[in-house]
Amino acid sequence: MQKKNLVFFITAGILFLSVINLASAYGDSLGDFLNTIESSTISLLVIFIVCFALLNFSLTKFFKKERAIAGIIAFSISLLITYGVNRSDLEFEYQFYQFQNWFQSFGWGGLIFFAGLIAVVIWIVKEERAKSNK
Repeated sequence: MQKKNLVFFITAGILFLSVINLASAYGDSLGDFLNTIESSTISLLVIFIVCFALLNFSLTKFFKKERAIAGIIAFSISLLITYGVNRSDLEFEYQFYQFQNWFQSFGWGGLIFFAGLIAVVIWIVKEERAKSNK
């Protein structure tokens, strides 16, 4: 087990060093590197990650013992969804900015409301889990 951890940390260190070198090639800071990435690329990455997380969660529940199969299927479907969104002529970036403007119009009241709503949902889920464990 110790050998696996050592190999993992060496591999992660090499990858981390290559990312640092890549980022330093674009300027003095990470901000300069991030400014070179287009907003459409970030939007597609967010779509991919959200789709993958939701699909992987649901498929893991379906394929209870076969987590690898669930991951592979979730990755494939997420990649296809992202490809389809990219190839379509939808202005999905505009929709993200519209949501941001909508949220800013509420100000602090909207932030407090959504934080309270999330807290209530978490509390309800914990109560339901406590009831089901009894």
